[in-house]
Amino acid sequence: MADVRNVPTQRVMENIGLRYEGTLRKDRTTRGERINEMWFGVLFIEGQALLNTSGMSVLNLDWANRSAATPACVACGRVEWFVADPDERA
Repeated sequence: MADVRNVPTQRVMENIGLRYEGTLRKDRTTRGERINEMWFGVLFIEGQALLNTSGMSVLNLDWANRSAATPACVACGRVEWFVADPDERA
């Protein structure tokens, strides 16, 4: 997040690959003044991958494979692997 008046910080966030997500109007108080904040974040593309595919494919058991969520960062291409779907965890 960055104060809307702080243009250099906004540029740094854009240069490191963060994308503008929105502005919160008068969300925070600093030194007695209500300020607007710009929020930046990383965009991920959702993906799925099967685990143990080579052995299961030989036995024609692809349907029994466990899958993993594999979100990939749009800015740098980094891929994270989550065996348990982060949205389904309790």
